Amino acid sequence: MTVPDSCVKTDDCPIPTATHYGYGCTFNECMWFSGTNFGGSCQVAIFDGDWRTPDPLYTLSSDAVCTSNSVSFVIPELLRADTSRTHMNVIVTVNDKWTSPLRVPILLENA
Repeated sequence: MTVPDSCVKTDDCPIPTATHYGYGCTFNECMWFSGTNFGGSCQVAIFDGDWRTPDPLYTLSSDAVCTSNSVSFVIPELLRADTSRTHMNVIVTVNDKWTSPLRVPILLENA
């Protein structure tokens, strides 16, 4: 469980913004975002790439590594293994504020 920053009590937390993304690790199973207003209390929500369901497919809290200007995480294996999905929508939430959705490709190991 993440602990919100003190700005949550006063409702003046800045809105996070993701500006760039990329892939890493051995088989592109890791993803990173850079931007502003991230922090230690961030979460990553992964939605269907075509918004076929309103609920997140995955929510990553302790599995996401967050700094003030970056977020990195491992794309869940079941999502990477589902060859019917080519994209995912990612939203980074920090202190009850969230980024605009980012629609990004899912890179397959055999691609």
